[in-house]
Amino acid sequence: IVDASFTLFAQRDNIDGSAGPSVDGEFTLALHRLDAPFVEGEVNWTSRAADEPWNTPGGDFDNVPLATLTANPYRLLTNGPSYTWSSDALIAAVQASFDEGKTLDLLARSPDGETQEHRVVYYFHSDDALDPASHPLLLVTYTTVPGDANADGRVDDADTRIVAAHWGDGPATWAMGDFNGDGGVGAADAAILAANWGHPIDLDASGATVPEPGIGILLGAGALLTSLIRRRPHGFEAIDPGRARCRSISS
Repeated sequence: IVDASFTLFAQRDNIDGSAGPSVDGEFTLALHRLDAPFVEGEVNWTSRAADEPWNTPGGDFDNVPLATLTANPYRLLTNGPSYTWSSDALIAAVQASFDEGKTLDLLARSPDGETQEHRVVYYFHSDDALDPASHPLLLVTYTTVPGDANADGRVDDADTRIVAAHWGDGPATWAMGDFNGDGGVGAADAAILAANWGHPIDLDASGATVPEPGIGILLGAGALLTSLIRRRPHGFEAIDPGRARCRSISS
């Protein structure tokens, strides 16, 4: 994995919240890795799942943030509309989740906002938003294994059959066997496949493919987000990114 970012889209400015407006000021929003997974629909301020309390109310997380940004809850949409976390630490965390075959569970919180005497609440869109362009977005870029036409993590007979089926075709894509990007399927692509024959990735000790992990995002502002990502020939595609269920974790 060579790059990773997570983006939320502003829903509205918190100028006239029902309990009063938020403070008009810039506050840090930090993205942390949780120490334990949570269960969607059961997580809250005191528990990560039914009958499974957090050790510390509000969530158990690594104190060192993966990434930070600043945002003004009072003028969130005005100054937005999108807010993106990205860092080497986030890239490493996403990579580790795939290497380990585990869920990557994250917490977004405002450490300096929590010290305020006045209201600091952010409103971001979930995947319930009518406009798909406003849904939370996890974007991951990774390098592929040359010769792996079907993106199953192996270079084997299945890829050979794909190359043979599209031999001489053009314009061609990676999924058709065009591994060198010249728009066709031919001898150069067959040579790339042969050079990487038998190459496996993401295999556990038994030789089985490691299950694809999920991504969970827990927002201190009260939205619970989860998404699954799957392999694509040239990157990862978000599947139902940020399925929010709006579980409040405020105290």
